[in-house]
Amino acid sequence: MRADIQYDAIVEHIYGAIGRPEVWNDVLGVVTRPMNGQRALLWIMDTAANRLLFSAAHNVPAEIVELFERKHLTNPTSIAVLQLAVGQPNLSSQPLVDPAEVVKLPIYRDIMAPLNFYYGSGGLMLREGNVAGMLMVVRAREPGPFSPEEDDALIRLLPHLCRAAQLQYRLLATELERAAAASVLDKLSHAVVICDGEARVLLANTVAKTMLAQKRGLRTIADRLAGSTAAQSNALVDAIRAVGDGGRNTASVTIETADETVRVLISRVSAELRLGLPLQADLVLVSFSDPAVDLAASAEVLKEMLKLTDAEARAALGLAHGKTMQDIADSLGVSLNTIRTHVASAFAKTQTSRQADLVRLVLRTVGPFGFG
Repeated sequence: MRADIQYDAIVEHIYGAIGRPEVWNDVLGVVTRPMNGQRALLWIMDTAANRLLFSAAHNVPAEIVELFERKHLTNPTSIAVLQLAVGQPNLSSQPLVDPAEVVKLPIYRDIMAPLNFYYGSGGLMLREGNVAGMLMVVRAREPGPFSPEEDDALIRLLPHLCRAAQLQYRLLATELERAAAASVLDKLSHAVVICDGEARVLLANTVAKTMLAQKRGLRTIADRLAGSTAAQSNALVDAIRAVGDGGRNTASVTIETADETVRVLISRVSAELRLGLPLQADLVLVSFSDPAVDLAASAEVLKEMLKLTDAEARAALGLAHGKTMQDIADSLGVSLNTIRTHVASAFAKTQTSRQADLVRLVLRTVGPFGFG
């Protein structure tokens, strides 16, 4: 009865660690106790890239875990464990790799011998595509292999460890996707806001946060997108509602201020929920540009993609904005003949001969979001 109470407490501890990476080290300490293990290591890796995605350790120094990842993530023991079925134990009494052979391996010299690893029991906890998760509980040579009773503790706990590791990985994968998506959004030169059908802001990238905080055309009022005036706010919210309700796939609004014009593009977001639950509200993507930053970014794109100089790129962008050559000359503080020379050079480099052809090429190159 007492053993069952202890077992239930360990299982509760295992499931309590899901989504809490900092707790897994403690979980391994609890798991090793009924096994009389001295150290333990749990790791989830991308086998194709030979890269560690997640690890936890009990009584294993951080520098050893780092050494394991850097030099020994793929080793004969791990390769042998990968041949097991998920949840199938690898017991010290029936090792997959002969201990006499293990002591000849670099991993034994670098890691196992210094920490007095010799006997180990563990298993494969998850396998999803190229991702695999493994567990190893170890102790020194002196106590001998794990006894049947000690291995039985592992066998009882392994299904729960497998389930918890699988859920931990799925949460980790979701977090990695979210972090990657957020990083991509923050690298964009234009502002991106995701909101619901009532214009409530759910997510904004760095450019959007800056422009909204500066109240550059758009701003937030009670966490909702708004324009500079009541009329602009009403037009913006009406457009967002029309797209959010499914009446339109896209909409655009122009926000005029005393200093600049901000063009706003509104699109529906198609979101797929892996849990199979219906969306509670339609999501809307609102994108707009910082005219000064976006112009510079567009010029850099043209310089890289079309091999134009800075002056040629700015002249071509001016034409794409509908300006005359005289307008461009005045804005850049140069003569009309200088702009004509830049445009002629842009024609030659892009193999175009008319302004209309050059403008079309510019718009295709910088794309709808890169064009300030």
